[in-house]
Amino acid sequence: MNSARFRGLFLILGLVLLTLAAPDNKGTDFVVAFANNIYGGQTRIFLSAELQTQVEVSGPQLATTVYTIPALGTVAVVLNDGNRVQTANAVTAQGIRLRTVNSQREFSVIGLNQASATTDAYLGIPIDVLGTSYRALCHKAVGGRPSQLLIAGVEDGTSITITTSVNAGGFTKNVPRTIALNKLQTFLIQATAGVDDLTGSLVTSTKPVAVFGGAQCGNVPDGNTFACDHMVEMMIPTETYGVDFFVVPLAPRQAGDTTRVVAHESGTEVRINGNLVTTLAGGAYYEFTSPSTSATRIQTSKGTMVGQYSKGSTADGVTSDPFEMIVPPIAQYGSNYFFSTPAANPIPFSNWVNLIIPDVNKNGLSLDGVPISPNWKPLAGTAYVWAQYQVSIGAHRIFHSSPLIPFGLFSYGWASFDSYGYPGALRLAAIQDECTPSTMAPGDGVDNDCDGRIDEELLNGIDDDADGKVDEDCTEVRCNPLCDNGVCVRENVCQCNVGWGGPDCSIMRSVGYCSAWGDPHYTTFENYIYHFQGVGVYVFSKHTDGLFEVQQRTFACGSSVSCTDGVGVIVGGKEIALTFTAQTIDGVQIGSFPTSYTGSFGGQSFPVNIAQIGSGFGRQWTVTFLDVEVVFRQYFVSVRLLDGHGGKLFGLCANFLGGVSNTWTIPDPVSSGQLAPLVPVTYNTIIYAHGPSWRVNDGGVWRNKPGEVQNPPDQRPP
Repeated sequence: MNSARFRGLFLILGLVLLTLAAPDNKGTDFVVAFANNIYGGQTRIFLSAELQTQVEVSGPQLATTVYTIPALGTVAVVLNDGNRVQTANAVTAQGIRLRTVNSQREFSVIGLNQASATTDAYLGIPIDVLGTSYRALCHKAVGGRPSQLLIAGVEDGTSITITTSVNAGGFTKNVPRTIALNKLQTFLIQATAGVDDLTGSLVTSTKPVAVFGGAQCGNVPDGNTFACDHMVEMMIPTETYGVDFFVVPLAPRQAGDTTRVVAHESGTEVRINGNLVTTLAGGAYYEFTSPSTSATRIQTSKGTMVGQYSKGSTADGVTSDPFEMIVPPIAQYGSNYFFSTPAANPIPFSNWVNLIIPDVNKNGLSLDGVPISPNWKPLAGTAYVWAQYQVSIGAHRIFHSSPLIPFGLFSYGWASFDSYGYPGALRLAAIQDECTPSTMAPGDGVDNDCDGRIDEELLNGIDDDADGKVDEDCTEVRCNPLCDNGVCVRENVCQCNVGWGGPDCSIMRSVGYCSAWGDPHYTTFENYIYHFQGVGVYVFSKHTDGLFEVQQRTFACGSSVSCTDGVGVIVGGKEIALTFTAQTIDGVQIGSFPTSYTGSFGGQSFPVNIAQIGSGFGRQWTVTFLDVEVVFRQYFVSVRLLDGHGGKLFGLCANFLGGVSNTWTIPDPVSSGQLAPLVPVTYNTIIYAHGPSWRVNDGGVWRNKPGEVQNPPDQRPP
């Protein structure tokens, strides 16, 4: 067999491309929760995905429901007020689980805690990047409204130690207290209302947990600025903290933004625009006003978390209200984001994103496939520019034309005395942990070569970062144009789906299909229908190079008709025999389905997969390998493959040559193993010459099998 053509077939079907999900805010499994708002209302969860995805939503207070997210779309999960945790200093069962159904398709989560004129939202973090160490980002509330810290269990038997930064109900400042949570149990901590702020509190645990910080309804910067608003963010693990940040002013605010820098370790130096302003103890924070006219750079000597707060509406008279938003460090920027705004119902927000990017790369951004040119402004003393850009309601994809160019994205919005804010999307690599060199998977979001950079190479065989290494820490692979009908496996290299070809998988290929059904009736690859009631084992379709052979076993199911009761597949050095009484590989009964083995041919290896669905006489078996699919069920067999096999096939399914008259062959009776044309081609010669010629006289894959009926004499209707 031509090895080059074989390699092309090998890439089409049955190949599983191994990639690792990058540590970021997209995932397949989440645990979330909601703290108490100032008064009743609704909590909503917005689920977004790039591909159509089914998500199961469940929890102790919820009926399990499956939602379908449309491709490049968003679906809203509306919860009742009972899903808010309202009892403090007690274990409750109000966690919510979100996970994909029967797939590994990733989705993103926004949690919206909304009451009239008091709303905020958080970006959900999937279970696979949750941690066991957190600091709290909260805010002091006013009146009878407390600063809040909420913890949700992910696994049973989790021990959690909480050290609050202030006295709180059941907690003494700087005195550790340990609690225990099981999966989806929750624990709410509330500080003294209107007095204390839980920012900087430490949460550690024996197993990963979900942590949420904020205020029931807080005024920013203080009680003299109105009005109060609910504030919340889902906390990021301390291992994901950074040391270099940009804070971009919120549009169209005019009185600046309140910004906090929260230290995890003592001795953390903080510099604002290059100037040393303070040294913090672990859990302490530095607060200042970042201007509305320019972006601000924050650099720290140790890993920190930065929060940006919107001020109350009376600070500048702009339609707005307070919210808190985690600001990702530069090291956690990505080059490709999928994000969503809240839906228009019940309140339509005016939605914005803040962007920051190196000046030399600012022209490569596209939003929803359309290049954008925001009003870029320089960040003094740096090579970066920043911009504020208004976006429509819904799900959006923003990316840079080069996957090597990371940029920052922050999402927020305004309504009358209402607001929300969260990082539009972010990486969550454990950049504060000690680095250990690791095996690279494209776009894994890990510093594989421990050089302080993440995904800084293209998978292209070139040393892109000039460090003497090739493809050692690669970003996600992209193809231009996009592989709309395939998968991008290397930079600008598409692996096409079955039925598609061409460099960008835009050319639809012919698909050959042959079947036999009933008593039986045959439809060849050329869509020619004939009837042949032979009894025994026959070559249904066989490759001339010996790549595979499909056999059909029939029995007399009437006085002059036959029916299919078995299918055999010889491929990759093994024999598969399928009947309703036994399913074997090389004579050994298959224990369970699905199953697979690695076959080989022509020096190449490939997977052979066998699946079963249904029960009793409703069972169906499917065998797939390369670009070939074989299906067997009661009285039915089919083979589906691509046009690359045209002219390389023979058997009852004929030759797949593109015309009826030249597609019929029989074994040459003179030269064993060769093919001879069927002459003349008539309906009778097809039935009485072509059909019987493909009989396998030794029983085929069922030969010498205990309990199997050996090949009876050939039988055809008179």
